[in-house]
Amino acid sequence: PIAKDALLSMMNHKKINSAKFSLLYRKNKAGFTLIEILIALFIFVIIASITSSVLHSILTQYQDFQENSIELRQTTYGLAQLQKDLQAIINQPVYSKEGKLLSAFEASSGTFSFTALSSSSAFPLFRIQYTIKNNQLIRQSFGVKRLMIGNLLETEVLFKNLSHVELSYLSYGQGF
Repeated sequence: PIAKDALLSMMNHKKINSAKFSLLYRKNKAGFTLIEILIALFIFVIIASITSSVLHSILTQYQDFQENSIELRQTTYGLAQLQKDLQAIINQPVYSKEGKLLSAFEASSGTFSFTALSSSSAFPLFRIQYTIKNNQLIRQSFGVKRLMIGNLLETEVLFKNLSHVELSYLSYGQGF
């Protein structure tokens, strides 16, 4: 009887161990065990979190690049416009709408204006004025006919977020 009890006990022990064994390892190829599914899910979560952080970093860098690209294009345009205007300066005084004689180039704190040749047939000359206002460099152009300044033709902001602007120019006979 003792041997019979020991034999039954061993058989019951094997059944319990085989039940535990079947949760961890497959006996047949029909499906996946719980452990295999959890491991696959864990690997998927790790790969997804790495991929999402890399994708977020790439999108942030792309947005920064786009913003810098827009600022660079605006700066390039502003410098090209300023160069074009300065190359067209001529020594020709003109009259304001009020009849006051304005010299060919005038400058004061925060603004400068000058007379420039025009490529337009409607106005042979322009009066260009640059003003620094609200941390922006604003360009205004006025048509000039018969040496009288006419109506405002165009206003545009060339530079934004200016913190400091310093202009120097040569004046014949006076130096800087």
